[in-house]
Amino acid sequence: MESPLSQKHAGNAGFDIVVIRNVRVEMRDGVQLATDLYRPARDGEPISDPLPVLLLRTPYNKDEVEAALGYNRWFARQGYLCVVQDCRGCYASEGKVNFLFPEAEDGFDTLQWISQQPWSGGKVGSWGTSWMGWTQTAMAALGPKNLVAMVPNMSGADAHECTVRHGGAMELRFLAWAFWHSASNTQQQLKKDPWVDPGLNLGATAFHDWLGRMPIRRGQTQLALVPP
Repeated sequence: MESPLSQKHAGNAGFDIVVIRNVRVEMRDGVQLATDLYRPARDGEPISDPLPVLLLRTPYNKDEVEAALGYNRWFARQGYLCVVQDCRGCYASEGKVNFLFPEAEDGFDTLQWISQQPWSGGKVGSWGTSWMGWTQTAMAALGPKNLVAMVPNMSGADAHECTVRHGGAMELRFLAWAFWHSASNTQQQLKKDPWVDPGLNLGATAFHDWLGRMPIRRGQTQLALVPP
């Protein structure tokens, strides 16, 4: 999926970048997901040519992922239009976290939105690791016409039989994930009460201590502070 700009502007050292933050992309149920665009540019103006698109959907904070990796800026300098989105219920997006379940429809709806934009050249590639890999295989299962390439790294495809559960038995590491993500997630609806964030992060019982008190029962841990 080579960018046509790499041929059209052969010999250039790379493009400038214009970042458009927190575009609200509406899903089929009305929930809006916060989405950043990294657009190749010249002299401060986005390139007007329709471009191939690279999509990253993440529950791990789109701003922090880019700050840590820098891939969207790197790809945009090569002539790709990069789209990075906070998953439902995470950070700047609306809705509630529902572990893995909404990723097929939300990803498909995001691809449909991309196909309607004047900057889209009609071809989308996706990439990402772990949950960011699940977001790819889930949306691909619905057969979007503009998804032409995927790079799901260290991901899974059948959460009931492996990776998340084994024959239905949950791996405890995903309970650890629930502790960590609820503590770090800054989604406004999740932490609208001022005491929720410190309750999850300051002085809360450590996860390894809960492992010595098995079985963990509903309502016992700091996860009870998180809105259902």
